[in-house]
Amino acid sequence: EFVEGRGEYFEFGVLKKSGQDKYSLMNCHRQLVKCFNKLIELSDTQEERLAYYEQAQTQCRKMTEYAEQQVLRDDYGKIVERPERLADYYNTAGTFLAGDGDRKKLDEAIDWFHKAYELEKEKEKEDYPLSGALFGLAQGLARRNEGDDLENAERYVRELLELYNRKWPGKKGDIERAKKIEDDINQLK
Repeated sequence: EFVEGRGEYFEFGVLKKSGQDKYSLMNCHRQLVKCFNKLIELSDTQEERLAYYEQAQTQCRKMTEYAEQQVLRDDYGKIVERPERLADYYNTAGTFLAGDGDRKKLDEAIDWFHKAYELEKEKEKEDYPLSGALFGLAQGLARRNEGDDLENAERYVRELLELYNRKWPGKKGDIERAKKIEDDINQLK
């Protein structure tokens, strides 16, 4: 209602917010993505699942559009402010675009993961958004398997394993998942 209506948000019958702003719209689309994710999990048929993926992908594009509109630059084009969770939004978009098996959308997903990766590297942050981007890049490039994709996927998965072994050695499930991706890449060579 907030997204499609006049931008009025009520809690318990009290008007809490009037007018749409990019931050609120971004968060509304993020919540819609979460809702579609649950609907995908509950889908009974493949057709229903793919329809929910399409709707989630549309919401992801809108979410990232509003997130990117919040990036502020100075007169010289340097970024001076951006949403703290921008890389998370990119990873979410990449995950949903890669999830339905469409080859064309896989290319777009890889682009989103790469944006998240570059953003986190630029910020010099080693946190979960970086690991999400590395997982997405490694899996996406291995799935696409064109040109030097496998070499790049292998480089990303090595970086991922190094990151986990150094920062989060207790995350055995994620380390095993990364090793499985590495094994899959080696089998494709």
